[in-house]
Amino acid sequence: MSWHGLEKPTSGRVIRSSWGRGVVEALDILYYEGAVSYDGLIHRSLKPDKDLLYNIGFPDARIKEVHAGTGYFSQDVFIQGKRAIKDGDPVNIYDIFEPAREKITLAIDYSKLYDVTGGIDAKLAEILQRFDVRLSEATAREKITQAVDYSKLYDIATGIDAKLAEVSQRFDIKLSEATAREKFTQAIDYSKLYSVTGDINVKLSEILQRFDVKLSEVKSQLEDKLYQIYERLCDVLLVDTLKTERTTSGIKIAVATQGYEYILQPTPGRRISTRSWLLHSDSTSGIIKMRFPHSGKILGALFCSKQGFVMHNACNITGYEDEPVLLEWSDLAPNSNIFYQITFKEE
Repeated sequence: MSWHGLEKPTSGRVIRSSWGRGVVEALDILYYEGAVSYDGLIHRSLKPDKDLLYNIGFPDARIKEVHAGTGYFSQDVFIQGKRAIKDGDPVNIYDIFEPAREKITLAIDYSKLYDVTGGIDAKLAEILQRFDVRLSEATAREKITQAVDYSKLYDIATGIDAKLAEVSQRFDIKLSEATAREKFTQAIDYSKLYSVTGDINVKLSEILQRFDVKLSEVKSQLEDKLYQIYERLCDVLLVDTLKTERTTSGIKIAVATQGYEYILQPTPGRRISTRSWLLHSDSTSGIIKMRFPHSGKILGALFCSKQGFVMHNACNITGYEDEPVLLEWSDLAPNSNIFYQITFKEE
């Protein structure tokens, strides 16, 4: 049975409402009439049931702060590990002797220093007053001397200015005479120079005239020489062209109405560069073409009629490397004949 007279319920026993009311009353008593409530509020004085037996907090579980009005302790109180001194405790005078002596000595030293400083201040004031008087007299004497010196200096400067003005005036007169003499001499020199220049111009005109005659003669001779060189060069080029160019030709007898044939193959690694070409056929219809098949460049074409003939003596067309020349025809008359000729160089 509990302290409030309530029996603990057992298995299989019916719990009545009176038992529940008793539980509620017991809880209210604990909350409202107990010294400390569940939420930490103190409702009355805390009185231990035994004297000097219980602790509040422990060394490893301390109360953070204690706020109170008055504290009464019958035994020692320790603050930060040191015991607090109470009335009646013995005190060693040595503990406070040294700090007290230092403070008293310092006060005496300050007193003596004040007396000495006062005397020094009085002496300094007297010295400064005398120094000001001396300084004023020296300043006045210096200013008077300076004024006298300025007066003398002004007189000297005035005399120098007068001399300078006189010298400057004389110099201007001399300078004017020298300038006039110089200009007169210059005019004479210009007159002589003009005469000499006229003679030089005449001589130069004569020389230039002779030079023009000589230049015309030389020009004519150069033109003749250049023409001769040109003729010789043409001869050389003609011979060189005949040596390096080649011509190929062929006849195709009774060809079909349509067909083609490779008529010129370059040396391996080289290209064909044409110079001229010729096409002739007795076909009365159709078209005959010569072309480079890979690059698609057309060398020439013959649109056939009765005894068709076409040629080109200035045809410079170059094919690709290793590209042959193709002869092809279409829509020719039956049993027609074709003649072709190509002049070319290999590059």
